[in-house]
Amino acid sequence: MVVLIEFLDREPIENYITCLNYQVDRVVFFGYQKEIDRQRETAQNFLKKECGISSVIFHAVSATNAKATIENITKQVEAEKGHGADVFFDVTGGESLILTAFGIIAERIKAPVHFFDVVKGEIHEIETGANKHMSTFVPERKVRMTIDRYLCMYGGIEIKERHKNNKELTQENIVNLRSLCEVSEQFREVWNGFSNFMAYVFNNGDSLSAARSAQEVILELNKDNVKIGTVKDLNEILDTLSEKKLITDLVHEDGKYRLKYVNKYVKACILEAGSVLELNACSRECIDTDEYRIGVNIDWDGVVHPAAQGDVYNEIDVLTLKGYILTFISCKSGKFRNDEEVNRALYELETVATRFGGRYAVKKIYLKNKLGPVHEERAEEMGIRLIYV
Repeated sequence: MVVLIEFLDREPIENYITCLNYQVDRVVFFGYQKEIDRQRETAQNFLKKECGISSVIFHAVSATNAKATIENITKQVEAEKGHGADVFFDVTGGESLILTAFGIIAERIKAPVHFFDVVKGEIHEIETGANKHMSTFVPERKVRMTIDRYLCMYGGIEIKERHKNNKELTQENIVNLRSLCEVSEQFREVWNGFSNFMAYVFNNGDSLSAARSAQEVILELNKDNVKIGTVKDLNEILDTLSEKKLITDLVHEDGKYRLKYVNKYVKACILEAGSVLELNACSRECIDTDEYRIGVNIDWDGVVHPAAQGDVYNEIDVLTLKGYILTFISCKSGKFRNDEEVNRALYELETVATRFGGRYAVKKIYLKNKLGPVHEERAEEMGIRLIYV
């Protein structure tokens, strides 16, 4: 039996990475009681379901008494060896006192010790005089990391019912996206307002076709909350979309308006303000990734409740996964009205990325409008990369 001696770190990926790569039979975690209470259920469920671990055990140790900690760990390790187990120490991450205890014990009993470089996904083995090593003695397992598994590690789950399936980046959609980006850039000052207007006026349910009288269009266009401009300005945008073959059958004369969106993808992008920026960001970020998703709603406790009970969740515009690194991307196509809105955008991204990506999470915000120096500095302090497009 292969037994892994592991420190229960705050970062789940550091706790599980060995089991994702090698056929471990039993994991014995040593950690502080508060951390054990916080992670026990999630760790047991993940390791048994995703890694096939038959037994997951937790032992609390002292945070201040080194002698007691060493004695506690030694006792449990000797018990495992007494049952004929092959014992391996993983020191990935961890806290200094327990790692010191691991080192002392491993050297004393000549047990194999290793750690993983999480970013590179590589194992490194430490010389302790052991006659066997994890990489050569234990068969590989290689559990493929996915976005779903990553969220599960942190106790979350995607609410699939809210996923935007109409925004997948097929080759045809990428071609249309380039055209949409050109049009949205040409009319960047009014594009969000135009999207909202189209969603209200030219959205005929599941149909790609829509028609309204000129009187109806003008009436809506003149409302105070509509920020597009004149009828001439509206017609110019529609003509440009038609020239780019994003809409067809366009008519805006003889007292009537009529158009047809070229497909559901284009319709969704035009009618949802901010969609073009989301897809533009995703098309850039997904080139060298293992997996990506657009419009991901993450439930915080990993249980999707009936609508009446409600759920605590966050939406991330774009999520990408490369190896064991999850990138959280927020897209802001409009102008921030005040400092509070900027701060909220920064803290929302920081909160959800820390909760479901930990210290390895990469955080980015794609923006159409430049932030002031104070907010740029704050973003840098928070480890958030700002990308202006």
